Amino acid sequence: MTENKLQMNDAKTEVVIFGSPYYNDRYVTESITVSGADVELSNCVKLLGVQLDSSLSLKIHINNKVKVASYNLNKIRQIRKCLTVDSCKSVVLGLVISHIDYGNALLLGLPSSSLHPLQSIQNQAAKLVLCKRKYDSVTECLRSLHWLPVEQRNKFKVLCLVYKCLHEQAPDYLSNLLSRRTSTYNIRSISSLTLSIPSTRTKQFGNRAFSVAGAKLWNELPPEVQSSRTFSAFKASLKNSLFREAFG
Repeated sequence: MTENKLQMNDAKTEVVIFGSPYYNDRYVTESITVSGADVELSNCVKLLGVQLDSSLSLKIHINNKVKVASYNLNKIRQIRKCLTVDSCKSVVLGLVISHIDYGNALLLGLPSSSLHPLQSIQNQAAKLVLCKRKYDSVTECLRSLHWLPVEQRNKFKVLCLVYKCLHEQAPDYLSNLLSRRTSTYNIRSISSLTLSIPSTRTKQFGNRAFSVAGAKLWNELPPEVQSSRTFSAFKASLKNSLFREAFG
């Protein structure tokens, strides 16, 4: 840091070690030394608005987003009678759904139990927009609004990033994580659109990496979606494909 004429602010510096709970429980070091200053380890750090906990469960991030989205949803509910369906939909998208989608590429691979709070908020928002009762079918509400469920929204975000990487529309640090599958044999079943999937040692971390999860999702797409000529056409085809996956 001295060579680059930088000075660390001890009061604002945070350090976190990402690992499984088994590993973190046995990590005895409580602080590390950086540029001559002792920095205590933290269980969670905030980066670009996302709360990253040491086990990457993202429970703190999800709980924070659910709290804000729920607060905004209750405020919108108080003025729902003054809004049309279209205006209410716009407000909900801006003040509620935007929090559900924030950093959602990082949520890919999390268990359904972790995503349930976000899905619950989206279900309430859909019923509020359409003025439905508590026990009305939420599936019909989401289908009517053409809203993808939370799990499919996460996939949509990651696959859009993969498409941009493959078409030189993304930064190199992302594009370099993906590579097309090659073979020394003349196998017709291997398409030029198929991506190579790196091997991993851990499911909790390795399988959720962009290079792994993104490649797997891409290889599962229908060829007609993969071969979309423009990004706008890809998004439309992808949404229809994920919509069929969610609702049949």
